[in-house]
Amino acid sequence: MVPTYAQFIARCPEFDGAPQAIVESCIAEAERQTPERVWGERQIDGIIWLAAHLLALTPNAKEMHISGTTQTLYQARREELERIVGFGPQVVGRW
Repeated sequence: MVPTYAQFIARCPEFDGAPQAIVESCIAEAERQTPERVWGERQIDGIIWLAAHLLALTPNAKEMHISGTTQTLYQARREELERIVGFGPQVVGRW
């Protein structure tokens, strides 16, 4: 299941000012990288955290990076979920 724009904003209200089209584009990209067969009931969480990470990588969101890195707190949460749902090759869709 793919989260709606409203569901995404409810979980990540800090992106409320971002254009809806950009948010929805990041949600769609995150969905492609979060297959239901791997993520199961955690798919929505995985999509939300990856979409938030992708949004945080945009030039206008540099303050959302972990100091001195390109990593974001959203990426850290997504990676934590990846460890829960399976092994690396499955998560990134290589199987």
